[in-house]
Amino acid sequence: MPTDPPAVQVPDELRHLGEFRRVFATTAGAVALSIFRSIIPLLVGAGLIAAAEFWIAARNWKYYLALVFGVLFALQGVRLLVRTAFRLNQKVVLFDRGLAIWRGGRMTAYRWDQIDQVEASVAKAEGAASSFMEFSIRARTDDGEPRTYRFHPAGDPIPDLKGMWQVIDAAAGRGRTASAVAAVQAGEEVTFERTVWGTTVSTQIGVSLFGVRAKPRYGDARFLDWSRVERITVGPPTGTREPGYSAGGIPHLEVFERFHRTEPWVSELTSELPGYQALIEAAEFARQRYADADRELHRERLPAAEALIADGQEFRLGEFGVSKQGFRHAAESFAWDALGPLRFDPDAAVAEFMEKRAFPYGSLTLADRWLLQLVVLAAHYGDDDDEDEEDGEDEGAE
Repeated sequence: MPTDPPAVQVPDELRHLGEFRRVFATTAGAVALSIFRSIIPLLVGAGLIAAAEFWIAARNWKYYLALVFGVLFALQGVRLLVRTAFRLNQKVVLFDRGLAIWRGGRMTAYRWDQIDQVEASVAKAEGAASSFMEFSIRARTDDGEPRTYRFHPAGDPIPDLKGMWQVIDAAAGRGRTASAVAAVQAGEEVTFERTVWGTTVSTQIGVSLFGVRAKPRYGDARFLDWSRVERITVGPPTGTREPGYSAGGIPHLEVFERFHRTEPWVSELTSELPGYQALIEAAEFARQRYADADRELHRERLPAAEALIADGQEFRLGEFGVSKQGFRHAAESFAWDALGPLRFDPDAAVAEFMEKRAFPYGSLTLADRWLLQLVVLAAHYGDDDDEDEEDGEDEGAE
C-alpha cells in the first residue's frame, strides 16, 4: 500500500519555484539496502586479501593479483559506505517551476530551464531486458556555474531512483519545450541525443520545420519530411523484437512513416533521448505549421500551378521548373522516367535513382519548398491517377 511522502517545510527562498509537488527523501529501508550493497564489495575484498595472505604461500603473480583486486574491492566498499553516510539527509523536492536538492548539508534550487540534461544509464544486452542503473542531473546555477548530481542505488539511500529519474526527466523536458519550439519557429533544427564527455553516444534526432532527421551513432543520417510522418509515439516498442526482448519498463520514442506502419522508422529508448518531451512538443508544433501551410497552399497556390502544368506549360519556382514532361533545375532538364522519385530534404531535392543527385533549393522560402514538393508529386504522378480513372470507366462500360 503506498504511503504519503514525508511532510516538507518549504523555505521562503523556494517560493519562486511555485507550488510544491513531490519529495524524494532518504528512508531507513533505502539506507539499509545501500549499506548492504556497500558491504558486498567490502567482504569480497577482505576475502581476496585473506586468500593472498594465508592461502598463497609464494609471493608470485597470483599473490599480487589477489592482493590488488582485494584492495580495489575493499576501497570500493568503503567509498560506498562513506557516500551513504554523507547522504543520509539527502532529499530532492519538486515544484511546479523547478526543484531543490539537499545534499552535503547544502541546499541548491534550480528552475526547470536551468536543467541542461537529465541522463540515465541503462544496461542493454541483446535478447535481455534493459536495466536501469543510475542517472545524473546537469544544471546551471544563477551565476552560470555548471553542476552535476549523480544518483546511484549504491550510495544514494533514496528509494525508487528509477521513478525519481522519470519524474524529473519529464518535468525538465517540459521545461525545455519553450526554447525548443522557439528555435524551430526561427527555422533552426533542435537536436536530442545522449552525450558522454561531449560525445554523442545514442541516435541523434533532430526536429525542424521541414521534418525529422535521425542520425544513428554508427550510421548515415536519414530524413523524413512532415508529409511522410505518420505519427510520433511514446510507449512499449511496437516493432519486431528478438524473443524475450524487454525494455525493462523504459518506454521507447518511435517515429512512424506513412505506408510503413508495421515497423517504426526510428525507435529509441527514452533514456537515450534526454528531454524527449520537448522533442514531441517541438515536433507537434512543426507538424501543425506544415499542416496549416499545406492547407493554404492547396487553397491559394497549388491549383494555379496544376492548371498551368495541365495546359502543357512549365511551372517555375526559382531555379526549378516542373512540367508534364519532366523536371528542370537551372539549365538542366530531366524526364520523369530518367529522374525517378525525388526525396525532399531540408536543403535540397534528392534524386535517388541518379546516385542521390542533389538539387539545392537556393533562396526558396520554406513555403516555396513545400509548394515545389506538392507540384512535383502532382506532375509526376498525376497521369497515373488519370489512367486509373480511365481504366475504371472502361471497366464500368463493359
